[in-house]
Amino acid sequence: MLDNFKFLDKKKIIIILVLIVILLSLIVSTKAKNCKTNDECFNKATAQCSLAKVITKTNDNLYNYEILGKNKDNCIIEVKLLNLSDSQPKDLKEALNDRSMKCSISREFLKTKTIKDIENINDHCTGPLKEAILEVTLEKMYELVVKNLGSISKELANPITNSTK
Repeated sequence: MLDNFKFLDKKKIIIILVLIVILLSLIVSTKAKNCKTNDECFNKATAQCSLAKVITKTNDNLYNYEILGKNKDNCIIEVKLLNLSDSQPKDLKEALNDRSMKCSISREFLKTKTIKDIENINDHCTGPLKEAILEVTLEKMYELVVKNLGSISKELANPITNSTK
């Protein structure tokens, strides 16, 4: 049995061991830290833009945030809406649940604000979740305009009929 290993000299064994250690360290260093539901853990990682993920609630909506890495002076964070609040309409839940968007946020900015404290985070993001939010917003605006169109046309007609008298 030992005769099979005679072709491996000490240098080859050392090289193989070093390669294994490097490979294992790469695997460990590229794996995101799982903060589970600990916002403080995730906020510390966000300030450093180090790989991490957290599941958190905001306004009864359940989100998964994951720091994917750095791009120049920005931190890339994926935001996934896992479950929209039960108080929201079913069609809205169907439109938004399980959608995600990637956000590119200044690393300097993240040193002073937590991800939850960023107003208008959508301004920093692209992806299916942002598109679905915009689509829902436009549909609601359209419904309001159509709903109020009758009263607006009556108000516009009043000055015209009053001026012809």
